[in-house]
Amino acid sequence: MFNMEDREHKIFAVKPASGRYLGFYAPGGKFIITNAYTKKTQKVGRREQSSIEAAIKMKADYAGRVRKEDYYEEEG
Repeated sequence: MFNMEDREHKIFAVKPASGRYLGFYAPGGKFIITNAYTKKTQKVGRREQSSIEAAIKMKADYAGRVRKEDYYEEEG
């Protein structure tokens, strides 16, 4: 199954069995998986919401790196 978890930021979840893999679509039709969690109930709890918020932050970080054409972080 494939489900939209956050409409505003366009974060999706791929849902095989009880695992949830969060991600977003990048330019060129690529689907970038940001993080995952195990779903235990029907409700969206604090753990699930924090995973969605983490995915939103990772999407923003990715978009910024692509814009600057500097994908990898500098070591140091």
